Amino acid sequence: MPLSIEVELKDILAQMSQRLERIETQMSQRLERIETQMSQRLERIEQKTDDLRVEQTRLAEKFNGLETTLKQESSHLNEKIDTKTENLADKLEYLGNRIDSQEFVSRGILIGLIVAILGGLAKLFGIPGNL
Repeated sequence: MPLSIEVELKDILAQMSQRLERIETQMSQRLERIETQMSQRLERIEQKTDDLRVEQTRLAEKFNGLETTLKQESSHLNEKIDTKTENLADKLEYLGNRIDSQEFVSRGILIGLIVAILGGLAKLFGIPGNL
């Protein structure tokens, strides 16, 4: 006895249509979920980007402030160095004058000693001085 199955083509098409509709519904739900997730991620990325821009602006302002402070400190230190240099130059000039005067006095004393020694030697050997 052969087994015969009678199914109408209409029923098969209806079942296939229902399955396709379910698959289509599932796919559209998945796509909606994916779109939602993507939009949320994009929003988070945009928020982080905005935060980074704000932070970059804040750091740029801080850097500019530090740069200004460094320039002021540098000019202040340069002024101090110039003042100290001038003071040292004055002191060196004063020391130079003192050394020059000491050399002059030392030369005078040395010449006086030499003349006194020569005069003593002349007297010792009997060379007459002023007649």
